[in-house]
Amino acid sequence: MLAFELKIDLTTARHGVAYDPKQLQAVMEAASPPGLDLGFRPMFGGIFGYAAGQAFASLSNVGLALKMTGADHAALSEVPDVKPLRYEPDDPPSKSYLLLPKAMLSDPETLQLWMARSVAGLKPTKKKPRKKTFGGQLMSRICFVELPASDLVSSRSFYTDAFGLAFTDFGPSYSCTVTGDVDLGLQADASEATSAPLVVIAVDDLEAALEAVRKAGGVITKPPFAFPGGRRFHFRDPSGNELAALKAD
Repeated sequence: MLAFELKIDLTTARHGVAYDPKQLQAVMEAASPPGLDLGFRPMFGGIFGYAAGQAFASLSNVGLALKMTGADHAALSEVPDVKPLRYEPDDPPSKSYLLLPKAMLSDPETLQLWMARSVAGLKPTKKKPRKKTFGGQLMSRICFVELPASDLVSSRSFYTDAFGLAFTDFGPSYSCTVTGDVDLGLQADASEATSAPLVVIAVDDLEAALEAVRKAGGVITKPPFAFPGGRRFHFRDPSGNELAALKAD
């Protein structure tokens, strides 16, 4: 039997009192399968759980949801009180994340089983070797393209239906692919969205990149700031295009 000493009152969580993502993180840590490379990152007011660098769990005020695929998704869907994840009542149900019932959060052995099955369903990602420049320095690479989305649901459905892209929701106003290669983000928060597609370049040293952009004639439009997953800054190139440079955590 697993030792499970956390004393968390979740009895009213779905009746007007929100879950605490930090407490849900403690629940997951206590039930984590042996040897699992489990990590957590803050994401848009909640927390996302990662295994070997891939997102597989959403910890938010609505509860703990696991990403499930194929037969495992069908099997977990049959468990009483398991529901598709919705951050807001009017949000469309997630096609991959399933919200776990309160009883499972108090049953570490069962939670451990489903965590293991969730992680087993993740597709392995391969990082491509980074090429070197002629000067011998590592070449930065484009890692992300972020699009403004006036209608998140229709935008996400378009890219899924047209190109088969699988999106992960990070709160009610942001969704992106999580492939570990070049990913696509959809930003529906008008206060955060850029007016045109935002190309994001991954760098090894954010401060060095900031200085290099300035010396090369770029204009900094947003100084370095922290966000879920790392730090970045925005700049305009000599032609007026806005881009971002990112240093991941």
